Amino acid sequence: MHLRAHVWIAVSGAGANMEKNPGYYAKMLQDSGGEKWVDQIKLDLHRTFPDNVQFRPDGCEKQLQLGRVLQAYAAHNPIVGYCQGMNYVAGLLLLVMNGEEEQTFWLFDAMVTLLPPCQYNEDMVPVQAECATFVSLAQQEFPELAAALDERGALDILPVIVVKWFLSAFVDTLPEETVLRVWDVVFTEGWKALYRVGLAMLLCAYRSGELETHDSNTILEFLSNIGWSAFDCNALLLVAFEEIESGGKLSRAAIAKVREVRLKEAAN
Repeated sequence: MHLRAHVWIAVSGAGANMEKNPGYYAKMLQDSGGEKWVDQIKLDLHRTFPDNVQFRPDGCEKQLQLGRVLQAYAAHNPIVGYCQGMNYVAGLLLLVMNGEEEQTFWLFDAMVTLLPPCQYNEDMVPVQAECATFVSLAQQEFPELAAALDERGALDILPVIVVKWFLSAFVDTLPEETVLRVWDVVFTEGWKALYRVGLAMLLCAYRSGELETHDSNTILEFLSNIGWSAFDCNALLLVAFEEIESGGKLSRAAIAKVREVRLKEAAN
């Protein structure tokens, strides 16, 4: 853990960007471009890690730091601005970076570029298409899993669950140590890690028999909390990266092909 911040800053390119742009973070804090998002950011600050002592009480230093990072990013990237889910991602980065705001800003900028394309968008259409892509690939590559989900009426609601997974990059879905391990891979390999981990959670629940203990009345609650049983992060990541990835189940080309179709459907 004591090396993670240094590694992320190095492998993501965030450190190099910070060195090339001295004073840029302070400039973005003064830029009026982030003011449009101030009210929404403030509202979400109160919802960010309510059980974490570092983000309590309301108005504490960590909340103020997070608010500044998010507002500066909104000014830096006005096309994206601010979207719900960003508060969780930037908040965890702030904790890992031990409150170093400027480093957190540049690391968050790197993280956004490493997440699925156009994930953060005001109208939510791209992320909804991304989640529909995830479900389509689950059906295609793991038909038995898809059939088990379909029997319980879960395929129709799964995209709504996956939106939560992707927008927060699993921050409010998996235990913190597991999230950090997943992000290690995101920073070194990119957004496809989210697909692998999401499918691994579903596969583990299916193979353990836990999925079959639920019906259409309980499946939504189960899927909403599925990650909190994933305390053995090594087992989860073995499925995600040694089985799904090494098995060639999810190529970038295959994902891009399905994504293009789902984006067109969402646009219509």
